Amino acid sequence: MTIMLIINLLVLKIPLSIGIFRQLFLNFCEILTLGSFAITFSLYFSYVVAIMLTATIYMLGHMTTSLHMALQEWEGSIVAKIIDYSRLLVPDFSLFNLKDIVIKNAAIPATYELIAAVYAIAMIFIAIEIGMYRLNRENLL
Repeated sequence: MTIMLIINLLVLKIPLSIGIFRQLFLNFCEILTLGSFAITFSLYFSYVVAIMLTATIYMLGHMTTSLHMALQEWEGSIVAKIIDYSRLLVPDFSLFNLKDIVIKNAAIPATYELIAAVYAIAMIFIAIEIGMYRLNRENLL
């Protein structure tokens, strides 16, 4: 897919920049993270429920910035507490998107990809550990 993207950019005479490859790497991290949660959910639930939970995680993960702004508006209410706990349970997929940084005209730190990759590895590790717990429990029965 990356090669096809590069070919399309060259055909359309769009100059290649390092930002394109940085975003592709972050998209790869996002896909791995989401895939690990999808596999974990499929160990516990039927495939339909696993798909619904994975889609919910994806949507909530991309709404992290909006949820943070809502928390500031509803400070002290029961809704804010529920949103705050759900924000802790859902991976922050907005971290894998350079668009928010570029829109604000801020410089993208050189270590941004490293931070995102470490975050993705941590989330994948958590999903694998949850899945291993399920498999170990079944093996004991």
